[in-house]
Amino acid sequence: MTLSHTILAATMLLGTATIASANLTVQFVESAPKDSFILSNTGTCTLAAQTVSFDLATSRAGLIFDVTGAGAGVEVFQPLDVVDQNPLVLAISEISDGDQTLDIGLDEMTPGAKIRVTFDMDDTLTNSSLGQIRVSRSEIEGASAMTNLAIDTPSAQFDAEGVVVIPQPACVS
Repeated sequence: MTLSHTILAATMLLGTATIASANLTVQFVESAPKDSFILSNTGTCTLAAQTVSFDLATSRAGLIFDVTGAGAGVEVFQPLDVVDQNPLVLAISEISDGDQTLDIGLDEMTPGAKIRVTFDMDDTLTNSSLGQIRVSRSEIEGASAMTNLAIDTPSAQFDAEGVVVIPQPACVS
């Protein structure tokens, strides 16, 4: 048992602690000219600093990042950008055109805090509903997101609505 688990167990026995919900929710938003991930603390307590890793390889449409004018992407491209240089983003991996992975290092996030990261994403399907340069929310279904703090399962998958909820360790309030 770790020290934090021991402290949590002791405070629960004393009846002085309540368990608060802790979730990191990521929403994919398709837009022109930039697509985005919106990362939100949808829980009721501050989330610890962590790294969020995205893997598009398992997406329903074989999604790729299209961040330069030369490479695997189709026509329109947009570089990776953190909107308003959000101070909660501590680090972000460099990506090349056609990459399927992205890591974002986050500082602590208070309840309700949001981060928006923009880019262009294309699908690799030969026949898709919106064409390869636009990605529908359902095309990201199956792509995974995880953090170095994730609990229960090593990764969570985006649903058909373009949303993934990454459970976090319980917090004590």
